[in-house]
Amino acid sequence: MRFSRLILVFLVFFFNTGLAQVSPNAKQPRILVLVDGSSSMLNSWQKTDDRFKAAGLIVEKLIDSIYSVNDQVEFALRVYGHQHPAQENNCVDTKTEVRFTKKNKTQMELRMASLHPRGVSPIAYSIKQAAENDMLDPDNNTYSLILITDGGESCGGDICAVARELLEKKISFKPYILSLVDHAPLRQQYECLGEYILVTKPGDIPSMVGKIVDSYRPMLAMAKIDPKLLQTAIAAAPSPLKVKSPAFKVAVETEKAPEPPKPQVPEPAPLPKTEISNLALAQSRQFPQMFVIQAFRPVALPPARIPVAEAEPPIVTTIAVTTPAPSGPTRLVIPNTNKGEAPKLEAPKTEAPKQVPPKAEAPKPEVPKPVAPKPEVAKPVKPTPKPTVATSAKPVVEPEPKPKEATFTVDREDAKETTLEVYLTNGKGKFYKTTPQLLLLDAKTGKPVSKFYRTTDASGNPDPQKQITPGIYNLTVASKSNLVVKNVEIKEFARNKVNIIVGKASLIFTYQGNLKRPVNEYVAIVNRRFEAGPTIRQQCTQELEYEPGNYYIEVNTLPIFKRNLDLEFDYTYDLQIPEDGFVNFTNTNAVGKVRLYMPLGDQFLQFHALTVPGNADGQKLKLQPGTYEAHFIKNPNLPLQDDTVIRFNVKSNQITDLELQ
Repeated sequence: MRFSRLILVFLVFFFNTGLAQVSPNAKQPRILVLVDGSSSMLNSWQKTDDRFKAAGLIVEKLIDSIYSVNDQVEFALRVYGHQHPAQENNCVDTKTEVRFTKKNKTQMELRMASLHPRGVSPIAYSIKQAAENDMLDPDNNTYSLILITDGGESCGGDICAVARELLEKKISFKPYILSLVDHAPLRQQYECLGEYILVTKPGDIPSMVGKIVDSYRPMLAMAKIDPKLLQTAIAAAPSPLKVKSPAFKVAVETEKAPEPPKPQVPEPAPLPKTEISNLALAQSRQFPQMFVIQAFRPVALPPARIPVAEAEPPIVTTIAVTTPAPSGPTRLVIPNTNKGEAPKLEAPKTEAPKQVPPKAEAPKPEVPKPVAPKPEVAKPVKPTPKPTVATSAKPVVEPEPKPKEATFTVDREDAKETTLEVYLTNGKGKFYKTTPQLLLLDAKTGKPVSKFYRTTDASGNPDPQKQITPGIYNLTVASKSNLVVKNVEIKEFARNKVNIIVGKASLIFTYQGNLKRPVNEYVAIVNRRFEAGPTIRQQCTQELEYEPGNYYIEVNTLPIFKRNLDLEFDYTYDLQIPEDGFVNFTNTNAVGKVRLYMPLGDQFLQFHALTVPGNADGQKLKLQPGTYEAHFIKNPNLPLQDDTVIRFNVKSNQITDLELQ
């Protein structure tokens, strides 16, 4: 009797602690992985792979370990600094590469393998974008963030301010920062954001993964459990004392428990409800405390790709010189200093809605009062958000091109279930590995039935889409070409392979803000990445066709204009180049050798050298708009003399006079 009572008390304790973790209204666990795609991630990691590949390995191990605890966790991937080269110093370069879905390990791995680091590190802006655009439903989801990086903020953003704002917005947020380098100042920089873990060698990965999984167990255990399975597990549990345990009936929020069947062992007195609650409370106190922060206002943005012409703002947007274009050369005497700082492009502030009083609309006489402050709200926004709106907001609002109907064929094979596979081909035996988003619409009603990304395996074969009802559908390819395939029949118990025939991409060059001016001065070098192929030399006045894929492009401006593009099928890309400006060295004395530097992330890199002989007529140089540094030695005859550094700005179609003194 006594032993059976102890066993029963233990089972009741186990049963109730399990229910304490799993509420009927449990939230869906979601983990956003934010990966550094800046140019420094190309550096080696333990003399094997580069740091970006190491980040991909870490993502793979994290997903595997977390799935071993709960395979219903949803993952998403956001990367920053991977769309624009570091020379552009693009501080709004961040993109959600994989959206929150279940069991998307393969998609996460393939996307990481297809991306390549090349830019700067707008970390604060990326976290803010993640909170506003990725973590949209905190009422039904529990969010967490894992940042994988090898450095700090390089765009002047305030990571701590963003973290404080997220805390105030009450988003469930438990961040980890995984650093691939051991640099002491980074630990202090990230202290306000979350827990900082060093992962500087492969041996650090298992302990790091174990630590994160252990701390996330309370969140991972929040998936809903089937009461029938729990009842079966409890009833079937072996008894070490060989006492037959009565079957437990799981009931949620019931006032009276049903009478148990006649047990062979006398039933002990039930525990008071207060005792069970205390057990659950004691169990819950063992969980690590999680942040509770308030959600940002959701911003519904369609997953459209930013057009090249809009996504690449000229560096001139950060220039401090605001004088109008002069009729002739104007003298700009730049102060001689070694401590100048490059202009910073800050993320736009989104706090305007707070200043609109909620009660102003009720009484009619007071309606104009809240309208009055609107001009004041707009004034401080004008100087900085303009470049941000031009690069991110405007392309998203831009209307989609008109649908273009594509030809297709369907191959079918008998199967045990109904599946759909979408192939993109040129119709001549060439198949493409691109991963656009596809939308399946009912052909009769036009209503969406399914939306998914066309992921592929390592060989380029598309992953089959399951649980699709047989019928006739229209299939839209969400790309720049906006292709549509009409009246596609999906047959039951068949492997339906839809082959969509697509055309080539084409590439042209224009001047930004002056589209009618031909780009006669320059030549582009176009090289396809990750696949064998020739290097194409394209005159910037030409329009040439290319196979869909990823291309690296250089234009022989000064400094060199560099871009990396995903050229999509059936679309003409207009790659816009900023118009040049000029710097005129006005020295009448011989300065000698002068080295010019341009921004590269949070540093400056030499890109050109020239001699200033003191002849004012022959000392003008054509440069792309941007911020630069001139390094020279005042007195070459003095040994061990440090460089004198003067920072200056160049604007399109303007002359900056600079005296080196």
